[in-house]
Amino acid sequence: MVDCIKFQIEKKIRRYISNNKENSNQNLSFIESKILKKSKKQRNRNNIKSLNKIIRNSALFNITSSIIVFIAFISMLSIISSLETFELRKLSNNNFITLSIQGNGIQSIINEDFSPLPQSIQINEIEVPAENINAQQELTSETNTIKLLWTTQLDSCQNMFRNLENITMVDLTNFDFSLIMNMGYFFEGCTSLKSVDLSNINAPEVIFMSFMFKNCISLESVNFNNFMANKLEDLTQIFYGCGNITSIDISSFGTTKLVSFSRSFNGCQSLTYINFGNIQTSKVTNMDAMFKDCFSLTSLNLSNFDTVSVTNMNQMFDICNSLTYLDLSNFRTPSLTDMGAMFYGCNQLESVDLSNFDTTLVTNMGRVFELCLSLKSLDLSNFNTRSVDYIFHMFSDCESLEFLDVSNFNTDKISDMDGLFYNCHSLKFLNLSSFNTSLVETMEGMFFDCNNLESMDLSSFNTKSVKRMNYMFRGCNKLTSLDLKNFYTPNLETMHEMFSNCNSLKNVDMSNFNTSKIEDMYCLFFNCLSLESIDIQNFDTSAVINM
Repeated sequence: MVDCIKFQIEKKIRRYISNNKENSNQNLSFIESKILKKSKKQRNRNNIKSLNKIIRNSALFNITSSIIVFIAFISMLSIISSLETFELRKLSNNNFITLSIQGNGIQSIINEDFSPLPQSIQINEIEVPAENINAQQELTSETNTIKLLWTTQLDSCQNMFRNLENITMVDLTNFDFSLIMNMGYFFEGCTSLKSVDLSNINAPEVIFMSFMFKNCISLESVNFNNFMANKLEDLTQIFYGCGNITSIDISSFGTTKLVSFSRSFNGCQSLTYINFGNIQTSKVTNMDAMFKDCFSLTSLNLSNFDTVSVTNMNQMFDICNSLTYLDLSNFRTPSLTDMGAMFYGCNQLESVDLSNFDTTLVTNMGRVFELCLSLKSLDLSNFNTRSVDYIFHMFSDCESLEFLDVSNFNTDKISDMDGLFYNCHSLKFLNLSSFNTSLVETMEGMFFDCNNLESMDLSSFNTKSVKRMNYMFRGCNKLTSLDLKNFYTPNLETMHEMFSNCNSLKNVDMSNFNTSKIEDMYCLFFNCLSLESIDIQNFDTSAVINM
């Protein structure tokens, strides 16, 4: 034990001497020697006082005084032979954080690589250098509180408590955030953490708070009252996966520089309220999956959002399945390129105002309204779809939608119309006269179970590129006739159950179908109980395997 302590002392003295060779006049207030132990005896207290007196009486802390201190320590080895740990460090205005932990979770904490590493760690009454922390066997006790100490001001606390699964409480009262620029991943993966108080904190240099509380699955509250972060830019995944938090208030942030809200509240399944206040979003470019899987949100006030710079709203409200009201009438979107699955699974939403949306640059509209089961009307008259590449399943499972005008849609670039109106049970009429389908390769399930659709004019459809028409009209049981004589299908490969369960269908004209490449015609007219005439005189079934 003596040799171990002697080695630690010598190493720290040599380091101190080395650091002060070129600056022997450095103004240090004093060098403190803390002799820390579990069983404190009075005679050892007296010896400690004597040792501290030697150090504090040194007038100059240059190379000479350092050597004196070194000699004094060596001569006192017999005094400290029974003590637990010895630490030599410069005192300054410390930053320190106190953690409460669960049970014997201390071992998992001391074995982590902190970023940045604290200079020392205090376990109850015992304080040891952080660099020697793994060698201290006494730290395997059932202690439930530790204190981390830094002797310098920090500019980053990124990863500081990342994946410390046993932390239940963090006291940041004495931590200096004045120079901190990066708070990314601060508490990520702290699965036992329940609350964090960041109130009255001024963090004027903070830019990144991305992933800060990601997957803190037990987190119930974060107090941001009077938290100021005027330079904050990135809130990517700040609360991702925080399934227990119910309320979030970030109205005090005061930043005008935000650029990302990507997945900020994704997976906050219990969240019922968010206060954005007057937060400035004019520079935000990314809002993808921002509220994805917020199952408990019933309404959102986004009236102050400026979306003029946003390019990505993909999955923004994906599976917000309790959302009944959403006012987006102020959303101006001249930069928007991706709104795929934006309202996917919002099955309680009855209406949404998109009248100010500018979709001129949008390329992805796939699944944008899919599974909006309660949506009754949509006004898309202002939608410009000239840049759109994807509209597959765009209105799939909008089973309450009674009217839909897509007569202004430009589909020149579309190659996939799979499930476009799938399960639109309430639709009675569709005007598809503007649709250009010359590049479309799949129309699979396009009108699947549109069982109130009484007629369709598909005379403008160009089907020369189509390969798949499986289930295209399946379950359209109010259709009485279909004029498909303009359907020329030289590349068609499969038409599995194409008219299955069209039990009111009487007439089908398929006279121009080219079926030379078709392998699958399984149940093509299954359960078409009213069918009176079919023109299939040009059918070539030579390649058919399944009929």
